[in-house]
Amino acid sequence: MKQKNILTIIVSIVVIILLVWYFSTPEELSSNTIITEVKSGTFVIDITTTGELEARSSEKIMGPNPIALRNSRIFQYRIEDIIPDGTVVDSGQWIATLDRSDLETRSKTRSWKWKNSRHN
Repeated sequence: MKQKNILTIIVSIVVIILLVWYFSTPEELSSNTIITEVKSGTFVIDITTTGELEARSSEKIMGPNPIALRNSRIFQYRIEDIIPDGTVVDSGQWIATLDRSDLETRSKTRSWKWKNSRHN
């Protein structure tokens, strides 16, 4: 019984010594630690960011009526010319021109077919 008590005391002392040693040793500096000299001066804060700005007030601009375009068998249209971003415009002013080449081609084809049908 005495040997068991002595063994328990020795193991307890060893565990206590290991715990004290583990928590009292200073941590080594990790590889991502930055060390620099302290300097006196103005503290400059420089922030760089990316993103998208949104206007405080804006108007929704509607293009051509999609139903009318589908009835004309035009399923895609592209912007040919547009005013620069940030330009202030009044109502009724030009802002963009849509590509008319598809409409012109269809119009010429239909006109040609109509003329040919009239001659026959």
